[in-house]
Amino acid sequence: MNHQAPLRDMERFRSAVGQRIGLRFDDAKLGFLGEVLQRRLEKFGRGSDAYLWELEYEPSQGEITALARELTVGETYFFRNNEQFRALAEVVLPERIRAQRSSKALRLLSAGCSSGDEAYSLAIVAREVVADPSWKVAVRAVDLNPVALEKAARARYSPWALRETPVDVRTRWFRLDGRELALDKSVRETVTIQRSNLANDIRSFGSRPPMTRSSAGMS
Repeated sequence: MNHQAPLRDMERFRSAVGQRIGLRFDDAKLGFLGEVLQRRLEKFGRGSDAYLWELEYEPSQGEITALARELTVGETYFFRNNEQFRALAEVVLPERIRAQRSSKALRLLSAGCSSGDEAYSLAIVAREVVADPSWKVAVRAVDLNPVALEKAARARYSPWALRETPVDVRTRWFRLDGRELALDKSVRETVTIQRSNLANDIRSFGSRPPMTRSSAGMS
């Protein structure tokens, strides 16, 4: 039988998750957190104090990865919240192109990239807006969930993942391969996929925080 963890333990768990993984949960998610905590305790057959102490002070990489799988939402799709991508194409990128005219380089960050849909959407928009081939455009896609990153690296998607993708974009950048749609190689090569925990690895992304677009950033 699955029992609900005590409120004190759920609060400690929520705080530790925020510190170690960078995920924030409001009070409405405490029940969900309690269920996840209980599953972890049952898996290890340990008391909550021992498990929570280890998570707070000496967490293993394996446990951090397992929690990322449990706690992150993997549901995403190409051009999700399409109005934001329109703003990127019509306002943000033209401004950054003017600002970066001397270096001819744009770097974009997709944080919490999941299966890569958003990161590749950023790359597609950038390739369509930055027509000059002398420009260097690079998208860095990071996530903590290795299963999601494996799917991102494959760059093959179901038609459902492209349900909000404009028809002309879909035709230009994807090819049908069996029941899947394979992303064009030139877009794939724009994106670097990396396993990273932003809660601990923020220094690797530079001292100046990027401008943000949802969970994506750019410089």
